[in-house]
Amino acid sequence: MQRSLTILALVLSGCALPEYSADKQRSNAYNGDGSGAYQWLFCAPPQRAQTASVRLTTHLEFATYPQDPQPFVVRACNSNDPGCQSPVGPLSINAGEQVVFDLPTGFVGQLEFVSPSALPALYSLPDPLLEDVALAAPSIPSSDTLDELSAAANVKVDPQLGFVLTTVVDCSGEPLTGASVSGSSSASAIYFSNSLPDQTHRTTGVDGMAAFLNVVPGQVTVGGTYMSTNYPSAAVEAKAGWASFVQVHPRYIDPFDE
Repeated sequence: MQRSLTILALVLSGCALPEYSADKQRSNAYNGDGSGAYQWLFCAPPQRAQTASVRLTTHLEFATYPQDPQPFVVRACNSNDPGCQSPVGPLSINAGEQVVFDLPTGFVGQLEFVSPSALPALYSLPDPLLEDVALAAPSIPSSDTLDELSAAANVKVDPQLGFVLTTVVDCSGEPLTGASVSGSSSASAIYFSNSLPDQTHRTTGVDGMAAFLNVVPGQVTVGGTYMSTNYPSAAVEAKAGWASFVQVHPRYIDPFDE
């Protein structure tokens, strides 16, 4: 169990803030020495590309590698397209291969990953895509990983409900220790210690992660608090039998406009 749940920590820490070059440059300019001293407080926003489309790249991994790995079918789904009737894709991608999507500038939505070798999963993009981004590779858990998490947390998983995983990060995508999360779902947050669920913890550990089991399907929001600062809530769709990834990070502010 320790191995699978340690890998689950990597699943969550892989959900890093998209790497915007302008974001880092402008944050460093505001911080003066580039130390990132305020990167837990607010983020400088990315600048909107002057092109009609932007490129999103990432790659996929299995949280635990199966004996007979099957490829993923990957789709990009617009948030204004319920049921993803008009996706970008689908792409057939093997674990470790690069995923490349050219998406409309300002795209808001999610990525879906479906393979017979893992739980179906969706990744809620944390922000509109305003310029080219490289997402850290999400590691997709299996049903065995979910069962082990359920046993460790002493919560029986209902297959008709969803599984939401969240990370709280700063502007550079680094996980934050000591953050609390809350969701619009009635499910309670599960925090981790040394990559294992710990019912005595009420804030995130060094991996910045938390999980919600048995989430009623539908759109849910997850918000966070760090050092008495409330972070904006992020929306994600919970689906029966799916793993949904969502990220909470500081609000955007443009110091050059002040």
